[in-house]
Amino acid sequence: MTGHVDKDGREPDWRALGQPGMTAVFYMGLARLEHIAARLVEHGASPNLPAALIAQGTLSDQRVIKGSLSTLPGLTKHSCVQSPALLVIGEVVSLHDSLAWFNSAVPIEASRSA
Repeated sequence: MTGHVDKDGREPDWRALGQPGMTAVFYMGLARLEHIAARLVEHGASPNLPAALIAQGTLSDQRVIKGSLSTLPGLTKHSCVQSPALLVIGEVVSLHDSLAWFNSAVPIEASRSA
């Protein structure tokens, strides 16, 4: 879904998106990351639910910042990440390390991926 509200100002069904076992993916989620994380937690999602921001996905300068609903907003504030970015929320984020095939031959600086 988009990270923005629809043209009528309606918000997504936060309670449904925060259910255990769900994966939520937000396009253009960077600008509203704090809002999205707060609403999910407010509607029952665990603050410890894994979350990741993927900036410049599939490009040579791709960046992945991993955290949780409670930590990801703070991690991204100081990372200089820019749009376009994809926000992924759910246990699927835990698979990143085992599925990180993209740019696997290129050494990654600790500051480039959390």
